[in-house]
Amino acid sequence: MLSEVIELVNLIKTCTVKSRIFELICKDMDSQDVRLLLHTGVRWLSKGKVLSRVHELQNELLTFCGTEGHEWFCKYLRNDLWLSWLEYLTEIFGQLNRLKSSVQGRNENILTSTDKLIAFTKKVTLWKSSVRAGTLDMFPFVRKTCVKEMIPVIVEHLTCLGRRVEKYFPSISVDEFDWIRDPLVKLRDSSNFAMCEEKE
Repeated sequence: MLSEVIELVNLIKTCTVKSRIFELICKDMDSQDVRLLLHTGVRWLSKGKVLSRVHELQNELLTFCGTEGHEWFCKYLRNDLWLSWLEYLTEIFGQLNRLKSSVQGRNENILTSTDKLIAFTKKVTLWKSSVRAGTLDMFPFVRKTCVKEMIPVIVEHLTCLGRRVEKYFPSISVDEFDWIRDPLVKLRDSSNFAMCEEKE
């Protein structure tokens, strides 16, 4: 599914004429954005941003593919199940991009990054149990018409995502470094102090 999206985007973006035609279609349809984003394997945010833009411009892409004779992609854009997949992947890649961006920067350290990773793994577990129960509220874009078909797929994907996070970050517990966050925590937990010392 992702490969078809990237193939179409790269087909439009690598041909100047097609890119201009698509831009004119977007302007005629009063779209907020008039350009697709080129997918590159180099930039780590690329897939999420490409999917987001394709999701945003799906009507414009349908018009473009209809006028340019790309029926193979029109059939995808008219298929509710395929669009639900696109919407789910757009949202999950958006979550991953936010996580990736948040663990970078000047004020980031191992403790804050670990907290964010632990929170994300807990979110994935919570999402998985909610989806199993038939609730897709955390993925509001996913079409209501395809809930039955999407539930097993999303559960399987979230399970794989949870396993991948555990594989790449096997020991993300930083309890031994709690004294860095709160230097007095070791003093409070220590039983080596006399009663008068603990009062102080």
